[in-house]
Amino acid sequence: PAQATRPGFGASTVATNTPMALNVAKLQELRARNPKSCGMQEVAPGAWVRIDCQLYAPSAKAVAHFSPRKALAVAQKKTLWKGFGKLSVSQKSMFMSKRLGGGVPGRAAGLDKAGPGDRSGAGDIVGESFPSTVDHRAEGLEGPIRDQGPVGSCTAFSLASTIDNGAIRAGKMSAQQADLAASPSHVWSAYGYPQMGVAADANVGRSIATSTIFSQDNRETCKLSSPAAMEECGMAFNPAVLPGSWKSDPALSAKVDKAEATGGYKIAAFERLETQPPKVDELVSILAAGNDLWIAMKIDGLAWSSSKIRDNGGVVPNWTRQDGGHAVVMSGYRDTPKGRQYLIHNSWGLSWADKGYAWVTEEMVVKNMHYAYRVKLSDGVKKEDLTDDDCAPDELVDIGLGICGLICPNGMRPNTGCTS
Repeated sequence: PAQATRPGFGASTVATNTPMALNVAKLQELRARNPKSCGMQEVAPGAWVRIDCQLYAPSAKAVAHFSPRKALAVAQKKTLWKGFGKLSVSQKSMFMSKRLGGGVPGRAAGLDKAGPGDRSGAGDIVGESFPSTVDHRAEGLEGPIRDQGPVGSCTAFSLASTIDNGAIRAGKMSAQQADLAASPSHVWSAYGYPQMGVAADANVGRSIATSTIFSQDNRETCKLSSPAAMEECGMAFNPAVLPGSWKSDPALSAKVDKAEATGGYKIAAFERLETQPPKVDELVSILAAGNDLWIAMKIDGLAWSSSKIRDNGGVVPNWTRQDGGHAVVMSGYRDTPKGRQYLIHNSWGLSWADKGYAWVTEEMVVKNMHYAYRVKLSDGVKKEDLTDDDCAPDELVDIGLGICGLICPNGMRPNTGCTS
């Protein structure tokens, strides 16, 4: 794929499709048939996408993101969101000091800068507030912006982008390496149906090939669609293609077989977050740790059009219609005088909003985020970047060993194991 550097965020890259001709007259005809703000939509000048008109079902194979004990630690701000290996000597000493009782969770970052209200109970030290702004673009933790085109494949494209974030944190790729980004076509080939739960269940435990092995071509994505999806994408291309016809295409079949044999990034688990409403501390702790979230929003496609967002300062204007479901990546947040906003990494190409990114208000996230999953890869993360969120649902970073360990029976953080 072609690469380019995003101005102001040198660690971020973009990838483009192989040029292809769209049948604009047919796209306009399909748009005219559907009065809702879903289906075929021109979300930016010349940028046509298909927004799913149905809401999603959940994953049957996802596990809870936090155990009750870990959820309590997050609520009390006793979790480590900064990489343990990057803490200063004084910060590590603070974690391991006798004043902490050996196993009491320490402050997440800036441990030597106690502020008002940091003490709670018998020697516990409550974590400092999370950063006011987290932007994974600026931190070099985002893969390329992709363009799903007129195929209802946002679940695959957003999942691939979430995998990119995990691969970067694992040290398997950098934000500049679009060729090592996960292949959305390979993700889609496992299910080809516009449902988030189906996408998760079909890909858990599966190794996803890189874009070098299975490059992106939206005509092929259309061919990989399940016939049951009744996709309209075939008519959107010039010449037209037949949805669900990939098995009769020898070249595409060979791509699928090669991707299956090669693999790349294995999805170890999908961890389910609470939604409707979400726990905001849980969202913030994950994002502050450097991890993206794979989420589904109930959206109004008109409110999500590029012109509306740009007129609103890069923020999706609040919406009341909920005509369709859309899967995206949540890759940061920022506190503003008007409230917190969350950064959305979309799959509608570089011409949409701010080169593929936009902000959504916390009000809309609380109201319209239907599902949210933390996607974990079998590669884990670099040891120096290990945070509590990288551990299993009932684990925290062991302060003595610098690896994940089970939360102690008394609810405290392990310190070279548990003493009681």
